[in-house]
Amino acid sequence: MPRGKGYRRSLAGKLKYAKRNTPQLPTPEVILVPRGGACEPCKYSYMYTCCGTGVRHRVNEWTRSKVTGKQHKFIIPPEVPDKKFILIVGDSHLRAIVDGIVPMPKSQDIPLSFGFMSTPGGTAADLRAELDNALLPRIPDAICLLAPSNNLTANQTISEAAADFRKLLVILTLYVKVFVVDFPPRLNIDLDVQRHYREEYHRVAALLDMFPLNNLKLDSSCILTHLSDNRGMPILVNALYMACYVQFLEPRQDPAPVGWKVVGPGRKVITNNVFL
Repeated sequence: MPRGKGYRRSLAGKLKYAKRNTPQLPTPEVILVPRGGACEPCKYSYMYTCCGTGVRHRVNEWTRSKVTGKQHKFIIPPEVPDKKFILIVGDSHLRAIVDGIVPMPKSQDIPLSFGFMSTPGGTAADLRAELDNALLPRIPDAICLLAPSNNLTANQTISEAAADFRKLLVILTLYVKVFVVDFPPRLNIDLDVQRHYREEYHRVAALLDMFPLNNLKLDSSCILTHLSDNRGMPILVNALYMACYVQFLEPRQDPAPVGWKVVGPGRKVITNNVFL
């Protein structure tokens, strides 16, 4: 025989009474443990402790640009006559470098001076607009572009993103020599989608004789949307530095073999006490 309305009301009252008189247990703390064990406690008070993705500094609020409405920071170093000036352009992946959390490497044989233009959340079109309206106190010797990854989430097709990327490269070539570094991979975007974007960026850069470096080899535990300061950023910084370094590295000429002397195009003679 089916139960009536009175039974259902009685059951609802009992459940309500039980909930009201049952002590609420504290919510258990969920800790994400990365591969290889738990992360070390953070040594710096200005950093968050983020298990699973390393540690990242507290994001500082930057002034918003009147051009794009996005946060924007533009740093030009003091002029040094003996140093090559390289301007690195990119999105929020450059935050830790611009804020001085992660320094750029230094080299003695090829002194380099770095300037930065960072637009967090900026797509290729945003970077192009900022560069088009930037007031450069001096022309850099080269521009290093970190390929924009925000086009992955900009509701664009790959063809539209490639067209914006090409326009950005064309604007950069009006200044000086330009070279490109691949954008870091992201865990919140399908890897196949990232691969298609990366291949299209490579194709566009190759048509303009700007050959990007190979993909950045980053451990997946370092990345979600941004790189961690203690794991991912050192890899990105070294990739940026090496891309800049090789642009000004002069090719070494092999010395002439011992016992020979070059006397003309395609002519060599033995040099000793008897013959010349």
